[in-house]
Amino acid sequence: MAKWLMGGVGMSGKVLLNVYSIQVKNDLLSIFVDNDMDVLEVINEHDLLFKHRLIKNNLDVYVQEFDEEHYDRSIAQLEMIDRDKVRCVVMIHAYSSQIIDDTLALNVKDIIVLPMKRDDLKRKILPPVYVVSKAEAMPKEPVKLNTSEDSVQKTFREEPLVIEIARANRGNYPLSLVLVNAVDFSKEAFSLFEDELRRLLRTTDEILEYDEKTMLLMCPFTTKDHVVEVENKVREAFSAVRFRGYSNGNMYLYGVTYPTDGRFSKPLLRLLKDGIHDSRLFSELDGPLSKLTQKDVRNKLRRNFR
Repeated sequence: MAKWLMGGVGMSGKVLLNVYSIQVKNDLLSIFVDNDMDVLEVINEHDLLFKHRLIKNNLDVYVQEFDEEHYDRSIAQLEMIDRDKVRCVVMIHAYSSQIIDDTLALNVKDIIVLPMKRDDLKRKILPPVYVVSKAEAMPKEPVKLNTSEDSVQKTFREEPLVIEIARANRGNYPLSLVLVNAVDFSKEAFSLFEDELRRLLRTTDEILEYDEKTMLLMCPFTTKDHVVEVENKVREAFSAVRFRGYSNGNMYLYGVTYPTDGRFSKPLLRLLKDGIHDSRLFSELDGPLSKLTQKDVRNKLRRNFR
């Protein structure tokens, strides 16, 4: 029978819990109670509808264990929640692109793959403010990237990337990043390039601006093996710009994946910047690469190879 679990004075939030696995439910209850959060359990759809209406103005978190055998019913239960105002956490039993895409379409961003140890579950299930503050020491100063000597230097704010990495950490899914540097593009051509990119990318992908000629693509649920698909979309967008008569300009790109290539934003940004740097300089090397000596490469790149 569903019941209130009172956290006492100083309660930090209210939780609606729609979970049927006993061990998972016990772990979640202990996590929320330990953090002074009130929990209201749900039995079925009718119970969910009633209790959501009862506390919707004070509800902070809704947790649902997705029942793959009753797919449509699980989706319908999610649709009962005011997802724009409530943080929704969906727990799935295996990595499923269909569930991920369908829940993302419902504005659910926090996805957890079961089974999971209690300590890991605690780290992922608590509100984002806890995760962001503990997942990484956020740099006090924003990272400055200068991938083109003739580009106007801008300050890149790292916070959106930090938050996206924390979200991927909670959901236990990969996040691929692709840095795109467009050189000698006019403002009109660059704007067209970005428009084409947005048309080709998924709705869950995001474009951040580094400077006037550089963009960072953030692609959740994209594995290392599938980064090439994102890169091909970038090349397709570049070809579309060329096709419309903008023949001037070159484009360079480089991709990395969390957590395969790194777990924190600063090292990942460094890899991206170095990748663009090397791509541009290698493109300027004269002659076939097979005939280049190590000295030629070192002299051109002027990097510290050890």
